[in-house]
Amino acid sequence: MNSSYELTFEKYLTSIFEKRCQRNQSYSLRAFARDLGIPSANLSRAISGSRGFSKITLKQISTRLALSEQERQLLESLCEKQFGKSKKTKIDAEIKLKQVLLYQLKIADEKVSLISDWYHMAILALIDSNSFKSDFKWIGEELNLHEKVVVQAIDRLISVGAIKKENEQFISTGNLFVDPRGIPSAAVKDFHHQIIKKADEAIDMQGLEDRDIASLVMCFDKSKMKAAKEKIRKFREEFETEFGPSDKDQHQEVYAMGIQFYQVTKFKENKNIKGS
Repeated sequence: MNSSYELTFEKYLTSIFEKRCQRNQSYSLRAFARDLGIPSANLSRAISGSRGFSKITLKQISTRLALSEQERQLLESLCEKQFGKSKKTKIDAEIKLKQVLLYQLKIADEKVSLISDWYHMAILALIDSNSFKSDFKWIGEELNLHEKVVVQAIDRLISVGAIKKENEQFISTGNLFVDPRGIPSAAVKDFHHQIIKKADEAIDMQGLEDRDIASLVMCFDKSKMKAAKEKIRKFREEFETEFGPSDKDQHQEVYAMGIQFYQVTKFKENKNIKGS
């Protein structure tokens, strides 16, 4: 690996600091040190790459940053690899660091699968139904999936913290966030293809009382595309707020909604119109 791209202790701390600065332009290194509970001079030296911290201080920093167990191990391993007092400490830290990074790569791969295979989101939605059963066979029958696929999907959802198992019951944690900007575009496209395909199947397999599929074809001023996309986005959010899971409602089935708005006429490049 090119050393210029190698993750180091100071780069890790700097990335956290920069993210906070993005949220608050007046945020300073002194404020960061205050939030971590350490002297600003020590933090400044750490970010410059000239010093590390003791395990006690690293634990304090991890707690104040609300880091996960894997993130805490990453921070500690980076520090010990770079500033460990013995050769053995540095070697052990490097081994642990590789294990943590491999785990993160695994989680990243699991999240790609979440967005590329429609049934992961469907299982999460099914858990919110009042008739849900923590049974692989039952879930498979409800979503028309092979039981082995359900087992793998559940394992993947548990590994990324989307669901947990308590007293033999699968429970949604509400902690899942998959940012499409961090997912390869091919996976996002595959997800949309699957949802559209299932909508196509619904036209033939479901009665009018169970579906609402309509199309609108009209002339459109392409310069208004940005405003149109914003309108559709707001509609999706309002729809989910009004009809999403509620303790007062009976949720018996899983539904998917896809909105397609695209150009039908032959595409002609217009350099005067900027994309959005």
